Amino acid sequence: MGLIELAHHLGADGVGLNPLHALFDDRPGDCSPYSPNSRLFLNALYIDVEKLPEFRADPQARPRWRICGPATSSIMSQTAGLKWRALRAAFDAFKLDPKPERKRDF
Repeated sequence: MGLIELAHHLGADGVGLNPLHALFDDRPGDCSPYSPNSRLFLNALYIDVEKLPEFRADPQARPRWRICGPATSSIMSQTAGLKWRALRAAFDAFKLDPKPERKRDF
């Protein structure tokens, strides 16, 4: 059953979706989904880094991937920096030894 059909079955009159499109890489604090850099691309910062097979947690780092409560521009900027470093490290690991199924996914 699709989301809209399920919502209708549960008595909803509509479904609202938050767009996950590209924001500004150089201004991660500008995090409103209503002022995108482009509506053509997804924002890579929405990737769940910890689910990437190539991700290796740094035992010294204590990243805050998940934000609980209001997301301020300061918190978004800090989180973006951590996530970009983690994504780059995972991609570097991917490039060293890409498995066929991972290449296909990429």
